Amino acid sequence: MWRSSCALLFLVLLLAPAVVDSLRPRVVASRRLGLQRLQQTKTPQDSEKKPKASGKPEVSQEKMAAFQEEITSPFRGLRFFLYGAGFLGGGLGGLTALSQLIGGLGGGANAPPVSQSLQNVAIDLAVVAVAVLGWRADSTQQEAKREALKTAGERRSGAVTDSDAAEKLRMLCELQVLLSVDEQDAPKGAVGLKAKLDDMLGQANQGVVVFATTSAERMKEVLVKAQILGEPEFSSKNVLVVPVEMEKLRQAVRGGRSTENKGFGSTSQIWLEQSYVAPPAPGAEKAWLEYIEKELADAEAQGAKEAAKEGFAICVRKNKTVARRGLGVPIWEDVLSELNASA
Repeated sequence: MWRSSCALLFLVLLLAPAVVDSLRPRVVASRRLGLQRLQQTKTPQDSEKKPKASGKPEVSQEKMAAFQEEITSPFRGLRFFLYGAGFLGGGLGGLTALSQLIGGLGGGANAPPVSQSLQNVAIDLAVVAVAVLGWRADSTQQEAKREALKTAGERRSGAVTDSDAAEKLRMLCELQVLLSVDEQDAPKGAVGLKAKLDDMLGQANQGVVVFATTSAERMKEVLVKAQILGEPEFSSKNVLVVPVEMEKLRQAVRGGRSTENKGFGSTSQIWLEQSYVAPPAPGAEKAWLEYIEKELADAEAQGAKEAAKEGFAICVRKNKTVARRGLGVPIWEDVLSELNASA
């Protein structure tokens, strides 16, 4: 009887901190979130100021995530202690009960009844199993929470300032693309007309989606999905798609040769020949690569380590404001709607 009571008490002590953690008021978390938002709110003047050296060693994101996890789950350490105590207590009790069971089966004079020994063994094994499973579950949850907090911290530390965002938008507007032209109107041998994105956003009143990736398969997937949606959708919404294959740009810059007639001209795939698709203009590869590398560095600083492979999109409205920056294949219906919404 006493063993069952102890096991029940152990379970109550084990579960109580977890329940308190889950039902604990979120006032501290909300205050901390508000403080983080306040710290992240910067004026353009603040963004241009250089940080002063404090002389204090910087705390790594791993340690900061561990501190935050301990603050948000203060009873996890107590649960780990109870898991260890339960494992040791149940293990020692199980050995004792097992020896008593052996003695009872052997007909020992002072051995307790076999049924009682079996019950004691079962209770001790159950306590050990709960302690082991609880330890594993709590450890997995702890690691996942720390990883999430670490990622969030990296994104906060890599946040783009207003001045950096304005500079990237200025760089983008200065870049040139190659517009497709009708064969009837084009001069003989022409593959397209060059135009600055600033003119396309301003004079042509077009929205622009730049999608960059190192994966040719990912680029094909993006453009094929746009083709499936249909050229009329892009034409009616007046949206231009700029596919940027980073490896082709790097090869062109290293080799000093243009990307013309290398997948962007008249011999390119059908999904690159749509009227709404305008690849980087030949001769502008270096400028495009500088801009894309800057966007990639900012994305990786915010925790998107696979941004180059997954691909990332920069969506700019007609009024030259950035609607969104996102990873992976764009959902074209949402992108077109968002580009035509008022800023």
